[in-house]
Amino acid sequence: TTMTFSQRRCRALLKLLLICLVVTWMLMFFAAFRLHGTEIQHDVIKASSSSSSSTTGSLGSQRHPRRPPPPLPPPSISTLSHEQDAGHRGNHSPPKKNDNHHAASPPISHPVTPKPSGSPTHQPTATSSTNSPTFQELKPAKNNLATNATVAHHDGKILQQQQQPITKNMTAGKEPILKILESTVVVGELNLTNEQVAALPKWSDILDMYGPEPKIYGLEHCQKFRDAVNETDRLLGVGGSFNSGTNLLHSVISGNCNNLKSSRPSTKGILWQVPWGKHFPASMRLKHFSHRYLEFPQTSVFPVIAIRDPYRWLKAMCTQPYNAHFSHGRTPGLCPNLIPYKHDIKADPYYRKVKYMPVKVAYNASMKIPHTSLAHLWNDWYRDYFDGVDYPRLIVRMEDVIYHGEEVTRKICDCVGFTMNPLGFTHTSEKMNQNRGIDLTDQTNGLMNAIIKYVNKTSRREGYPDFQLEAAHDILDPELMDYFGYSYEPFVPNTTED
Repeated sequence: TTMTFSQRRCRALLKLLLICLVVTWMLMFFAAFRLHGTEIQHDVIKASSSSSSSTTGSLGSQRHPRRPPPPLPPPSISTLSHEQDAGHRGNHSPPKKNDNHHAASPPISHPVTPKPSGSPTHQPTATSSTNSPTFQELKPAKNNLATNATVAHHDGKILQQQQQPITKNMTAGKEPILKILESTVVVGELNLTNEQVAALPKWSDILDMYGPEPKIYGLEHCQKFRDAVNETDRLLGVGGSFNSGTNLLHSVISGNCNNLKSSRPSTKGILWQVPWGKHFPASMRLKHFSHRYLEFPQTSVFPVIAIRDPYRWLKAMCTQPYNAHFSHGRTPGLCPNLIPYKHDIKADPYYRKVKYMPVKVAYNASMKIPHTSLAHLWNDWYRDYFDGVDYPRLIVRMEDVIYHGEEVTRKICDCVGFTMNPLGFTHTSEKMNQNRGIDLTDQTNGLMNAIIKYVNKTSRREGYPDFQLEAAHDILDPELMDYFGYSYEPFVPNTTED
């Protein structure tokens, strides 16, 4: 007989239910089989383990799985014939621990005295959180250059590797550089690999590049400032053009210099910037007032200005121009463009009519100053501080803060009548600038990279074709270049972009 629609649907549902039951039963059977097999395997392993233990110990005793032995402490091998007192490392907070050591490059250890808890730190603000201007006391320690064994993990195994010891030949002529790096360590050890030691320049390279001593302009003005301002009211503020190392300069000064008699102990007498704005021209003193520094009388602030090698400064401005507005392509090799490139002229035919690429700096909404070119901006800005004003000030090279940090800081501190930390000098190794104006990354590697970078003569002229080098030679102020010991890069004359 013909089945009705309801009967057919009922029959289909029954078939589907039967299929589901069969599949469920098969899955349960398979799972039970797997479980039973695992239990059998476990019993065999347990029996084997029990049999093995009975031959080496008492019957029925339970053995725990053996753990791999802990790695041996790394041996220290002294490789230098002399020791240096580390002493106090300044006002910095302890740096973060660096665990990025690789098996192929065992570290060199410099033991340094730990810094006591509660040591003050400095922040780039108008005032510091430090409530006392006094220095914290630390016991001196000795530094030894040594190699360590390195523990590496490979496929769960612990491997012990020993690097060739550091020899005197590797460190010959680099002792002052190693001393600079040692001065960054507050807590823990200075860790350098053989490769890093080999990459460090010799001190003779730095002397060849920047001369035997720091270049500081304005030391003759120090007595005039001390006579005019009472020692309890004296303040020191940092300034400089964009990308000139002002944060680095402030960090080194505030970490090692202190006005112990300051009527504003929370500042230690050190300001993050001059009250008229650290990037503002010298002529803006008593004319412009930074809203966060209104409480500080500008006549009581002694400005310390950072200057930087113009060839490197020009390239830094291409990377981070701040408030300097000029046309430049983001394509590598098209900036610095003191003379407009064809790319610039194609983008705006106006630049065909000018000899140099013009720049305008917008210090604020109502103050916009034009300059003939980026190199003219460097001339104009520093010329204003060099001989355009008559109030006391210092101008220091950013490179000297890196290579002669202690000597530069001591001269600045003595100039304004402040007190150097009697327990030792601490160099900075922090990242100075989120905008990459100064390439100092975290911990010791940051300062080490700067030490290597700023003595590299090849990298100084990279990105400058001959016609741009000729323009830089024609524009850069010869008196400023000579006074601060910055040399002109050689070039082939009368060349063009073609």
